[in-house]
Amino acid sequence: MKWATVAGLLTLASPALAADDVLIRHMDTVLDFVGITTASCVQNYDEGMTAQARAQLRFSKGEIAAYCVCSTKLLIREMGDSDFRSLAAGNDLPMTFAPILKKAHFDCAKKVWDARQRR
Repeated sequence: MKWATVAGLLTLASPALAADDVLIRHMDTVLDFVGITTASCVQNYDEGMTAQARAQLRFSKGEIAAYCVCSTKLLIREMGDSDFRSLAAGNDLPMTFAPILKKAHFDCAKKVWDARQRR
């Protein structure tokens, strides 16, 4: 089992594979971005929601966490190499991502709501 873990890590660290994977090349930036974005989302998760949506959803702490992780994950999927280089240079995410983030928030709120309904 140990050898499988070591082999997996070596595969991930391989320059040939890492050169093709934006997330691996920018791992520190990705992790910083995930932490900051998710924490900000948790603190302001209902920002942009209508009063009706806010009242209807009433997310629990666990649901807020799931919603924020989901939203951040969907946002990162849309980001490319230049976006991560820009973040690493200390720049903010371009406003072109606002519609993507808005859609991610909607999609993730729906996922959390649907999961709640199945309980």
